[in-house]
Amino acid sequence: MSHGDEGTAWITVQNHLNVVAVAALIDCACIILPEGITMEQNVIDKAIEEKIPILSSKLTGYELCKKLSEKGIGS
Repeated sequence: MSHGDEGTAWITVQNHLNVVAVAALIDCACIILPEGITMEQNVIDKAIEEKIPILSSKLTGYELCKKLSEKGIGS
C-alpha cells in the first residue's frame, strides 16, 4: 500500500484488522477480497465504523484486476 492513493480500491488476500487501519489511513474507496475470502465480524464492524466497504469475489486477484482494467477502472 505504499503506492495506494486516496479513493483507490485495494484488492488483498489479507483479512485482519490492520487492513482496515491501513485502508482508513490512505482513505481507500473500498477493500476487495478475492478467492471467496471472508472477514471476521470484528473487522467488518471496524470497516463499517470507518465507512470503508468490504467487497468479496470468488475471482482471483489477477482476474479481478484484469476485469477492472478491461472496464477502464484503474491506472
